[in-house]
Amino acid sequence: MTAPDSYISWRMSMGFSKEESEGLYNLIDSSNEFELRAYLQSRDSKHYEKIGMASGTFQLACDRLVNSGPTRMKIGMMVTLFNTSMIRNLDVAMMGRYNESFQLMRSSIESGLRLCFNLMKVYESEFFDDFLSNIDWKDDDPPWGDALKVERGLDLGGMSRCIDRIGFARPIRSLYHHFKIGDLNSFTHSNITRIAEGEGNYLKNLGVIEYDDEKFELSCKLWVRYFEFLLIFIQHTLDKLVPSIEPILIPGTYPEMIFPNYSKLSTSTKLRNISL
Repeated sequence: MTAPDSYISWRMSMGFSKEESEGLYNLIDSSNEFELRAYLQSRDSKHYEKIGMASGTFQLACDRLVNSGPTRMKIGMMVTLFNTSMIRNLDVAMMGRYNESFQLMRSSIESGLRLCFNLMKVYESEFFDDFLSNIDWKDDDPPWGDALKVERGLDLGGMSRCIDRIGFARPIRSLYHHFKIGDLNSFTHSNITRIAEGEGNYLKNLGVIEYDDEKFELSCKLWVRYFEFLLIFIQHTLDKLVPSIEPILIPGTYPEMIFPNYSKLSTSTKLRNISL
């Protein structure tokens, strides 16, 4: 397939050689027409607007943390650095590869929750050890420390339950349902029927990938919920370590409807257990 002159010129203006430009066209861009069309539809959808607002709000929170004391700075930097897989997940969803996106989504959420456990282990570990020892654990609760094991660590459901128990997800009642983990499991642990019906089945779809508004909406919704949860967890962590009536994000300085649960938390010192 011959690449159009306009394409070659465009790629060469980016620093690629003529031969590299022709290779990119034949191997990627000319064969990715359906993905690119799905990407454009995703970008123009009403659901994508929330991604921009959520990204800006979370970045504002991280900037405030980095600039407000050593403990807050460490937490802000740690959380910012370890979310590349969730960001990549959005790219996959925007290209119409929803099954792959939901599989990566589940993995990203699991990594994010494990990050939260490590956050409590790394910073002020003696304080948190004492705090965790005073939690009213139930007999059937999974062992908190197992989340930090490299081999046979807590699964996503177990970590969700532990975080629910210590109250670091409030006002979210159940992280498992909040993240629709049951639905995500159906993609990650796909049976043959799910695989056959997915957009990745080229024998069925002949390589055609189409934008699906319902699936993209779910992907965006979970993406926003993930970053809202991280903000909630960080707020609860700081309320224990360096309590302050002033929350990470001041109400009115960001679009509160994008993170409704965090907005509720930030305006309630009772919910945050703040008593100064």
